[in-house]
Amino acid sequence: MPKMLAAYFKNISLKTKVSLTVTLLFFLFVTSASYLALLYSEQKFKEYIFTQQFSLVTCLANNIDDKLRIAQDALIAVAATVPEDCLTHPDLGQAFLDRQTGIMSIFDNGIFLLSYQGRLIAESPYLPNRRGRDISFRDFHRITVATGKPFISDPYVSTHNPGHPAINVTAPILDKQGKMIAILAGGLDLLGENFLAELSKVKIGNAGYHFLIANNRTLIVHPDKSRIMKSVAAPGVNKLIDLALQGFEGSGETVTSYGIPMLTSIKRLRMTSWILGANFPASEAFATLNTTKHYFGLATLLASSILLLVSWLATRRLMSPLAAMTRHVEHLQEKTGTARQIKVVSTDEVGVLATAFNTMVDTLDRQHESMKERIHLAVAEIRQKDQMLIQQGRFVAMGEMFNNIAHQWRQPLNNIGLILQNIQLTCEDGEIDAKALNKELESAMEVVMHMSHTIDDFRNFFRQDKEKQEFVVNKVITNSLEIVAAILESQAIRVDIAAQGDVTATGYQNEYGQVLLNILANARDVFVERNIEKPCITITLGSENGRSVLSIRDNGGGIPEEIMPKIFDPYFTTKDKSMGTGIGLYMSKVIIENNMNGRLTARNSAEGAEFIIEV
Repeated sequence: MPKMLAAYFKNISLKTKVSLTVTLLFFLFVTSASYLALLYSEQKFKEYIFTQQFSLVTCLANNIDDKLRIAQDALIAVAATVPEDCLTHPDLGQAFLDRQTGIMSIFDNGIFLLSYQGRLIAESPYLPNRRGRDISFRDFHRITVATGKPFISDPYVSTHNPGHPAINVTAPILDKQGKMIAILAGGLDLLGENFLAELSKVKIGNAGYHFLIANNRTLIVHPDKSRIMKSVAAPGVNKLIDLALQGFEGSGETVTSYGIPMLTSIKRLRMTSWILGANFPASEAFATLNTTKHYFGLATLLASSILLLVSWLATRRLMSPLAAMTRHVEHLQEKTGTARQIKVVSTDEVGVLATAFNTMVDTLDRQHESMKERIHLAVAEIRQKDQMLIQQGRFVAMGEMFNNIAHQWRQPLNNIGLILQNIQLTCEDGEIDAKALNKELESAMEVVMHMSHTIDDFRNFFRQDKEKQEFVVNKVITNSLEIVAAILESQAIRVDIAAQGDVTATGYQNEYGQVLLNILANARDVFVERNIEKPCITITLGSENGRSVLSIRDNGGGIPEEIMPKIFDPYFTTKDKSMGTGIGLYMSKVIIENNMNGRLTARNSAEGAEFIIEV
């Protein structure tokens, strides 16, 4: 056969030989170039799908985290309002639960009031013959009792909706001393209508879906309801699931336990140890790309059979749309709005691919805008809560102000009383004259003017500044100490001040003073609570790198290391509820760091706690 081809090739014309040679070289070149271009496009296409899919999963995970946090916070807030007599009178507990329409709209599997020992006190909606049932064997009860903290359980088979898989969110109920005495729990039916169950309805393309698994491989959410509470896959079957359980987050190609190739993205939730995943069938993801490669090969074979010039022009024309699409995909992240769309100039395979690509980009952009809107609403909600906390902090500060006024006025009022008694005794003895009376009245008026001046000092100190301005920190320290001087003297608390000249800062002078008062009040409370001998507060003022640095250090024994990371959290307090709200330090941090672009930190020194304000 080779000899026959060689003989044939010798007998044909030079023109035919050149044409055949050029055509062969052209075919090899076009084939090679086409293969490399398609390989590159496929890689970029995969990277883009992985990036967009992981971005979608991340947004969904953040959304689920936000809803779990809101549900848990709502439960904690209700738990703080449970009357203690509801724990001993089930009917009162039932009436209390039935009134909680807010959290009942979140927990579609009911809300439950449980005793510390794990007995069911009441549940809403009410089910007969269930009060007193022992559920102490449930993990959510055991772990909540063991830790004393809120808990989100793994899925279990519910008895409230028999046979339904569910999860429970718990919040401890504390007595006035902060000791846990019961548990408030809310259930989510994984077959019901809630934000977890709705996740299974969110599709990717035609056959793509989302799933949620626990750290023990148990499926929590899946479009196939029969698979919920079953193992997602045995170890070694699905490599990405195995990696996810070891801490992996990202995207990759894998094969499911049913042998279906998938593009999978994995993201772990922050509120629990659960893992959110998205599966997009590889056959669907690459269908358009595979179709394009098939037709492009046919076009290449056809082009190779014509003259070199025509083949070259035709190939260049066919390749230009695909090359333009590749360049578009490479710079897609830099484009916005309609610039992200590929201009469709034909109805061939490349046009079909471009149309499908545009549809996918449009879908992802809409989902992205939806996520941005949700994030915006969540941020607005958080800001509103911050404003409420700051307002509460101001009320607490006003309470401190009244207490300080009482201490400031006690001695002047005693002086006025003594003056009045002296006038009365003089009158009874008949020894009063106009001169002596005027002298006593002048003394009384001096005391009254002092009290009036005190009122002005307090009013000016707690007036809210409207604009940032430069102020002298030394003056703020002096004014703050004058306000609390009486109460500090009454408790024998010494204050030492060391300042490096006049130090200035830019911000809100009165709010800065409120922060200083909060820290001084906390130190005073620690001295009283721990019965510290010779209590002392040391205030050191200086400057560093163009910023004022104020240190407030006490000898009260310091802050336990285990709670140090939490002291600036809202509503966190180690005091009795009647002594503190837990928002003083949180509000102080917001004022210094958010309102004045400064820094408020805390640490333990040799003798006690030290707070540092840098502005």
